[in-house]
Amino acid sequence: MPRQKRSRLLFDKIITTAKALYEQEGYAYVTTNRIAEKANISIGSLYQYFKNSESIALAVYEMTRILN
Repeated sequence: MPRQKRSRLLFDKIITTAKALYEQEGYAYVTTNRIAEKANISIGSLYQYFKNSESIALAVYEMTRILN
């Protein structure tokens, strides 16, 4: 979990974008490239926080569980 505000904002942007894409397109059709594209960030920035699409999905699940 990032500590700096700028990093936290980017992390949250990735999570929010992924969640929206999962809801719109379905998990099976969402790739890391698609998430980065939709979030308007580089794929390298995404990979600074997540090692693969499964780790993003897990983070989305955990954040959703915490908020509900």
